[in-house]
Amino acid sequence: MILKLRGGFMKSDYKSALELLKNSNIKFDIIFLDPPYKLNLINDCLDLIVKYNLLSNDGIIICEYETEEIINDTLKLVKDKKYGSKKIKILL
Repeated sequence: MILKLRGGFMKSDYKSALELLKNSNIKFDIIFLDPPYKLNLINDCLDLIVKYNLLSNDGIIICEYETEEIINDTLKLVKDKKYGSKKIKILL
């Protein structure tokens, strides 16, 4: 089996980065969201990911957070766990 790995880094704020990715017509299989907890950015990120159609058909989004209430009617919640003060949600 041949495993093809692709990846990269971007130095940008999340809104500019997501806009650039939208314009690049790229879809992702796995998206990790781990923004600074106190800024409560996950919901905005999720909204933009959905709006820009950045997740592949079989893709997942993994969110790590502390207190932010995650609300998204478009994505399906697959797993919701708490590890100490940190929380993880996995969405499709």
